[in-house]
Amino acid sequence: MKGSLPLEGVRVLELATQIAGPLCGKYLALAGAEVIRIENPKRLEAARFGDYPGNRVDGDFWNRGGRFHEYNTNKKGIGIDWHHPKGIKLCQQLAAISDVVIENFAPGVLEKRSLGYSSMRQVRPDIIMLSSSAYGQTGPWRSYKGYGPTVEAVSGLAHISGYPHRHPAVARTAMVSDVAAAMLGYYLILIGLNHRKRTGRGMYVDLAQYSLIVSLIGDVVLDAKVNNTDPQREGNRDRLMAPHGVFKCQGEDKWVSIAVAKDDEWKKLCQEMGQPELGVDRRFADTASRYANQGEIHAFVESWTANLEHHEVAERLQKLGISAAPVLNAKELLIDSHFRARGCFHTVDFPSQDSAQADRRLHLGAPWRIPGAERQVGPSPRFGQHNAEVFQSLLGLSDEEFDTLNKEGVISGSPVSGCLQTGSAIEPIPEDVSKELGLIQEYDPDHEHRLGLK
Repeated sequence: MKGSLPLEGVRVLELATQIAGPLCGKYLALAGAEVIRIENPKRLEAARFGDYPGNRVDGDFWNRGGRFHEYNTNKKGIGIDWHHPKGIKLCQQLAAISDVVIENFAPGVLEKRSLGYSSMRQVRPDIIMLSSSAYGQTGPWRSYKGYGPTVEAVSGLAHISGYPHRHPAVARTAMVSDVAAAMLGYYLILIGLNHRKRTGRGMYVDLAQYSLIVSLIGDVVLDAKVNNTDPQREGNRDRLMAPHGVFKCQGEDKWVSIAVAKDDEWKKLCQEMGQPELGVDRRFADTASRYANQGEIHAFVESWTANLEHHEVAERLQKLGISAAPVLNAKELLIDSHFRARGCFHTVDFPSQDSAQADRRLHLGAPWRIPGAERQVGPSPRFGQHNAEVFQSLLGLSDEEFDTLNKEGVISGSPVSGCLQTGSAIEPIPEDVSKELGLIQEYDPDHEHRLGLK
């Protein structure tokens, strides 16, 4: 930890699952907040399953799930059966000493257990609470189930994504809405903290992911409203820039992205390609002309890029003031010099309960930089790792009370066996089989050494 962090002294109670809520909590933790994550030992977080280091599913595998570790770094973790009356009371006691509560369950889930905003503000009147859901806490769709693909579909994003005369497309990771909601949720909580500082009052925030995504395509909605148009899918093309797209480069599945915004940039590109005559060709004289003839332009540009390495193309065009970048795969991202120089990835050791050997991994830090006030990415919590610290040091439970709640199953340091039966059946697919199925393109058995993890 360097210097004073912006959210030092702020305590956040996280009752969240999957991505949107936990990632929001991670950002708050990286800004200095103390984030206490509550998990139910009878209903294990789905993100704890899968993506195991070394493909090992032995021992306490639920503490090694890759996705869980990515979204829960720098937090404290406790296990509470918040369906149990005593568990509900513990959650309320924690809310009474917290500044913020984050949740992203389906609307009504927490209210049924007296853990909604109306209950939380009774124990802490100035509490700030964020509820993030697919379709919001009100309206006819409030109870509808929603994941990334369905949110992208109903928001209009999927309709304009993809290629002409092909079906609508959604993001492969199905996380566009989740990640956007996490970032916006982070900002909204900062607004809430500032509001409380000025007025002394708390705040409830109802964040609907679908409306967030609609706001990201405002130009399309405005076009439909003003011009009565039905925007069509255009693939990688852009109405204001041409050429605009990705072009094949030397090597298997290597590409470069190029976006030409001005006429003089087009002439510079033609000069660099060794075809200056194209720069004065009337077919490509301006953006409208180039847009109408993108098929021909794409062929000209790709005949040049196909013989060059994707980094080389990007660097040559950037020197000319043309926007270009290599299309990096995940493996290239991890070793990219710019990402390394910016400190985007942090080496983190995750201690395992059943092994003396820690899992060492690279994890993303915050997407921002605040010189002199940045927090080193730390490990995510093992299940119930901070039970004693939170329940005894913070809430003041005696040893006897702590032991009794453990025996009753109200609090727990590990998931109960019943919910592990589902998880233990979700075994990872071996790397060689994954490659045969096309789930991965290549496997480098020496990747940990290349990344400096061993």
